[in-house]
Amino acid sequence: MKFIFATLLSALISSTIISLNAQEHNAHSNKNIAHHIHKNDVAGFIGATYIFESGFVLPTFGVEYVRKLNPYFGIGAIAEMEVGSHIISMDQSSNEQAEVERESAFLLLPALYFTTGKFVASIGYGVELEKSQNLGLLKVTAYYVLDLKKDYWYAIPSLSWDYTSQFNGLVYGFNIARSF
Repeated sequence: MKFIFATLLSALISSTIISLNAQEHNAHSNKNIAHHIHKNDVAGFIGATYIFESGFVLPTFGVEYVRKLNPYFGIGAIAEMEVGSHIISMDQSSNEQAEVERESAFLLLPALYFTTGKFVASIGYGVELEKSQNLGLLKVTAYYVLDLKKDYWYAIPSLSWDYTSQFNGLVYGFNIARSF
């Protein structure tokens, strides 16, 4: 009886270990296949930009492209359009107040992406093109990736800080992304 019990117990343990190893191997293989086949992400962005200096909130639309270099790093490009106008009062070096009218701006910048699980961070430096003048722009963004029911589709809430020599902006919204 002890022999039968020991044999059944060892068979159960062996089959469990073999099954777990097979599942782990399958998951690892699927992960590798996904990373080899789907290295590109493209996303559409909708949100708003809060300009600290003027207190205005501007609707913001954009697109992003990311090329994954490995599971943790990627490079890409961000293009955004801030729609609307606002006036910023600035303190010049001579301590005079000057009003600068800002109109719809187009932002274009390359970016580096860092991924850890479902959290993604990016940093990029580019240009903000506007009717009256162009400014250098530093953008730092945090994302959280949510899987949708369709394969390779994602909803990605994001929060960014935009910095130029004249103003700071907080950009918030979400992306709908597709891997290919």
